Amino acid sequence: MSKRMDKAARREQLLSIAVSIIKDRGAEALTLATVAEQAGVTKPVAYNHFETKENLLKQIYQDIDNRLIESIQTAKESSSQSVTDTVSILCESYFECMQVNSEIYGLTVAALKCYPNNAELTKNIQDFFVKAYSDIFQLPLSDENHRNRLKLISVYGLIESVGDAAISGQVPKDVALTYLNEAVYQILIK
Repeated sequence: MSKRMDKAARREQLLSIAVSIIKDRGAEALTLATVAEQAGVTKPVAYNHFETKENLLKQIYQDIDNRLIESIQTAKESSSQSVTDTVSILCESYFECMQVNSEIYGLTVAALKCYPNNAELTKNIQDFFVKAYSDIFQLPLSDENHRNRLKLISVYGLIESVGDAAISGQVPKDVALTYLNEAVYQILIK
């Protein structure tokens, strides 16, 4: 048995093991029993943390998304707060996060899309980022102000697409980053 950990530390350990399993053997090899076994704990420990494989997969992608937004907010706090600086922080943070996490993120989201309950997963991810970008850029979202929502949906889609192109090697990262900074800034100031 593994040594006793507090709940948060155990959760992080289990998530880390789950990520390793997905990277090494794919999402289909991921089970809560396998995670528990590799962590040196009983199955009920893993089930108490996540209940289902689907919930475990959701936690993996949500943790990546949350860490990205936290890194942007932290970097923004130490900058001049200009739109230009914030756009630069957003784009660079996205690239850094995806260089580390794009493979696991893609595999996790693809696995989640196989579950019937996740038909709206892509929309839910977009909604998460639109809300986060609304906070970061201080662009209020309301039922009356569709323009801000459209701007932020555009920013989300642009960052995802150009980021994927750079990470997959279709375009050099520096070219993609320069383009993103300019294009996102233009979307936001119009």
